[in-house]
Amino acid sequence: MKNLKWKTICPNGSIHLARLYARESEHWQLHSHDFHECSFIIEGSGKQTLTKTDMHLKSGDLIFVSPRDIHGLKANTNSALSIYNVAIEPSIVMSFIDRYKFPLDAWEDKNSEPARIELTETEQKSFLELTSHIEKGYHDQLDAEFFLYGLLRLLRPSRTPLLHDEAPYWLREALQEATNPEYLKSGIKKLVELCGRSQEHMTRTFKKYMGITPTTWLNKHRIAHAKYLLVSTPMSILEIALECGFESPSNFHHLFRKETGESPGLYRKQSTAVQLGFK
Repeated sequence: MKNLKWKTICPNGSIHLARLYARESEHWQLHSHDFHECSFIIEGSGKQTLTKTDMHLKSGDLIFVSPRDIHGLKANTNSALSIYNVAIEPSIVMSFIDRYKFPLDAWEDKNSEPARIELTETEQKSFLELTSHIEKGYHDQLDAEFFLYGLLRLLRPSRTPLLHDEAPYWLREALQEATNPEYLKSGIKKLVELCGRSQEHMTRTFKKYMGITPTTWLNKHRIAHAKYLLVSTPMSILEIALECGFESPSNFHHLFRKETGESPGLYRKQSTAVQLGFK
């Protein structure tokens, strides 16, 4: 059985990206490695073979494998597999987990099997956009941390603060959907559409069950998305403001400072410094 070493596959980097292809019925033998990896199934179906069981895979699945896991892969008889694989230096992953409590137990729980997460179409697009940014980088520690931060933001459950237990089902469903970045950008009009109620009725219900206005909720989530873009993309602050739905840069700066206590530029600078290991 092969045991892949980080220093062999990526001697001078901290993150390694590869597009892999398994022909119909092709079987990759069991192997182990001393690094963390995640694999996104772009197309096709098959299974991940483990020492005790098999994990069925299909397009849209994201798999996480830790250094302790022994695994292989097999494409189905009538379906080839197209895979985007990301491998990361283990010390960086563990440092990130310690710092941010990364919510993927399979990367730190010694008793668990590798995790498989089914991404929505929006999440798939976000994941590929994230890896596209890394492809253009230096593949160093900063790029590795940018990837992990983006993954954390992508997979962390959306929070709806202050939502009362008795809030109507339509409001819960709408708010879950409304955290989609494309919908955040569209603003109140899209939120009304998702709620399926008049703007006046939606506003009254918001205040009753959440204690805040729809505009306040929307701006909080827009700022949260802006924080992610500031530390995970090379976009300019103006581009980020527009991407998050702020038509006025001055309004974006005002709300960002009100929410975080810092300007967008300072937030980006300090977050980058932390990820590089100095401040």
